[in-house]
Amino acid sequence: GAVKVVEDFAVESGKTKDIASIAKRLNVKKGVLITDSEDTMLKRAIRNIPWFVYNNVKRLSSRDIFYSQTVIITESAAKIINSKYAKGE
Repeated sequence: GAVKVVEDFAVESGKTKDIASIAKRLNVKKGVLITDSEDTMLKRAIRNIPWFVYNNVKRLSSRDIFYSQTVIITESAAKIINSKYAKGE
């Protein structure tokens, strides 16, 4: 699978079609989106897409990551993950 780091973004509307268009631009067929914090509108937008899962860094699921073809991480989430798990810095 692929790991893609993207700029932080928000889905103000909470509409599934908005997140579906983002997923299409990123060429996601089955994926997980990881953000830095809980975003209720983003969670609402993703919940109707069966092949797309939403998590934040506090609720990382190895199962979701393992079964995804694409892992999308926002920049702020990547910084948190790096500071928490990076060794030798």
